[in-house]
Amino acid sequence: MIRHLSRLLSLTALLLAIAWCGRASRAQDASVLRVVKYTELAKAVRQNAGRVVVVDFWSNTCIPCKKNFPHLVAMSQKYASQGLVAIAVCVLDPEVDKKETQDAANQFIRAQKAAFTNLLLDEPEAFWAEKLGVQSLPCVFVFSREGKWRKFTGEEAKPEDIEKQVADWLKAN
Repeated sequence: MIRHLSRLLSLTALLLAIAWCGRASRAQDASVLRVVKYTELAKAVRQNAGRVVVVDFWSNTCIPCKKNFPHLVAMSQKYASQGLVAIAVCVLDPEVDKKETQDAANQFIRAQKAAFTNLLLDEPEAFWAEKLGVQSLPCVFVFSREGKWRKFTGEEAKPEDIEKQVADWLKAN
């Protein structure tokens, strides 16, 4: 009887350890950039219809983007349970090698503990800038549950203004 109980406890401990490792692995995977084309980015946003979605476009070479990034992480942690989805999209700098950008961006998002969807948009700057109507970074889009959206770019991309918009649209159930 004692041997049976001991085996049962050992098996339970093993299953808990496996489950914990799986959770840690999934959380770590969220902090890795997935390389996508524009159509995949659009699909990632559409898949979250009915939720408030923040899509933050940033670049490794954009100092204001990197300065604002911790606010995205904090906002995601604060509002995820209320239905906020955060998507960070690193864009390629034409002056920097794609692999170098990917490596540096992965290092940055891991340091920030960005446990949400992190994408690297594999498109030329002229393409995505025209598609999104973006003249400068940082650029953040906030989508309401109903599909309305608001764009914050350049100096307008103040974390407090973005968070206010998020909070307003989350309250508007």
